[in-house]
Amino acid sequence: MTDHEMRVRLAEAMGWTDLDWYSRPGWITGLPPGGRPRDHVPSPLEFDTDAARLRAWCVGQGFSLQIIITTDLGPDAAGVRVRVYKPDPDLSRDYSIAESWVWQQDEPDPLRRERLALCRAVVQALDAVEAGGEP
Repeated sequence: MTDHEMRVRLAEAMGWTDLDWYSRPGWITGLPPGGRPRDHVPSPLEFDTDAARLRAWCVGQGFSLQIIITTDLGPDAAGVRVRVYKPDPDLSRDYSIAESWVWQQDEPDPLRRERLALCRAVVQALDAVEAGGEP
């Protein structure tokens, strides 16, 4: 999945259905629910504020996120792990839905590495839920 395809998938899941992705990528064709105009199209892979909105949206959907940033594996082996899971109501265990690791050698920018792991894990979780996995 390309970065653009991931951006479209996440935006549509979050309710951004008024975007014209194909004829004029990134253009807004109408007003969002509630009628307030938007100043930009969401891009959680590129902007920390949009990544924060994605994390908040996940929590609103009942998902929990675990984000682990490793630096103790050596200077060339830093990585980020994002796990999406659904907590069990009795708190004795949880149901892991998706997990993504992004390593320093794949993405040298530590901020983008974290956002990339988040986006990949959320897309995996959406796919798992659609395929009948844990909601």
